[in-house]
Amino acid sequence: MQRESKLHGESEALRRKFATQANRWVKLKQDCKAGEPEAIKQLMRVANWAHPLPKVLQSHLRIDLDLGARIALATIDVPDFNSFTIVRERAGSRKTGWQRETRWQNVSPTQKRRATETLLYALCIRAAYLVARSDEGNWFDTIAVNARQEWNDRATGQPRNGFIASLHARTDEVRRLRLDQVDPKTCFFHLKGISTPSVEDVAPVRPIFTMNKDDDRIVPDRDVAEGLKSEANLAAMPWEDFEHLVRQLFEWEWGRHGGEVRLTRASRDRGVDAIIFDPDPLRGGKFVIQAKRYTLPVDVAAVRDLYGTLINEGANRGILITTSHYGPDAYAFAPDKPISLMTGSDLVDMLRRHGRRYRIDLEEAREEARRANKPG
Repeated sequence: MQRESKLHGESEALRRKFATQANRWVKLKQDCKAGEPEAIKQLMRVANWAHPLPKVLQSHLRIDLDLGARIALATIDVPDFNSFTIVRERAGSRKTGWQRETRWQNVSPTQKRRATETLLYALCIRAAYLVARSDEGNWFDTIAVNARQEWNDRATGQPRNGFIASLHARTDEVRRLRLDQVDPKTCFFHLKGISTPSVEDVAPVRPIFTMNKDDDRIVPDRDVAEGLKSEANLAAMPWEDFEHLVRQLFEWEWGRHGGEVRLTRASRDRGVDAIIFDPDPLRGGKFVIQAKRYTLPVDVAAVRDLYGTLINEGANRGILITTSHYGPDAYAFAPDKPISLMTGSDLVDMLRRHGRRYRIDLEEAREEARRANKPG
């Protein structure tokens, strides 16, 4: 009787435990459908836990979300592959009766390098795939993965850390992958991934996409072009609208290649007006844009400011775009630096490539400004 009572108590405890877990799962799914960011993150972490890796490869999967831009960023930690010992079955292993005597030997340095490279690519693809398959509410168009590593520099022995691989791909493209059929290296570069040139002599790479959740500069996009009449004078439009138009232009230009263009909040130093994240492994990276709706020439001080901003932001290139033109000192400063100077004529031509026929008339804009400031 006591034994039956004990078994009944244990059974009831298990039932309550399973019921609690089921209720939590239902609540999680409901919150995800409602677009709750923390619930979405939790669902993606559950997918990671549900597909366990060997202990040496296990790491925390960090998820950052930008629901407005419809992008999910997964950050993973990968081990120091130089600390690995990789073995293979040695020739001469044999069966003895019912038992098999297996002998092992270390793989060659070339085989180890190939194996660890494959492992790095596979870990990045796995993280992207799990996030894509967890996107039950179709919250994201794009998934980015950054792989971080801590290692000891082989030249100095000093500890170092940084990102050694990064990819940025469309969610639907990742979801369609047949992982049992792909070659990890081929698949990684098909997804426009970038990685350290060597898993032995590691050199960090600049992530294709980063997301700083403490950075409140990003502002919602606004469609200015839709309400802008044909042949409108860009030099006379409000400067806030001009910045949104520049963002739209670069979205048209770069978005078809998977680039992300985000407008930043107006600030006192006017350091950055827009940021581009381009996933292309050759030309890609982070670009900063400054937009100057000027009626007078842009002097060298603005170009120097852009160069300082480029350094501070850790960007690959800075782009200065104006409705006007540049003075000779500005052109003299720029040639040996990763800076592009776009004039008003360049801007009009670029817009026309996208079917937008606008014009720039500096004198007309100056006259409108004089009339607006005239008293009475």
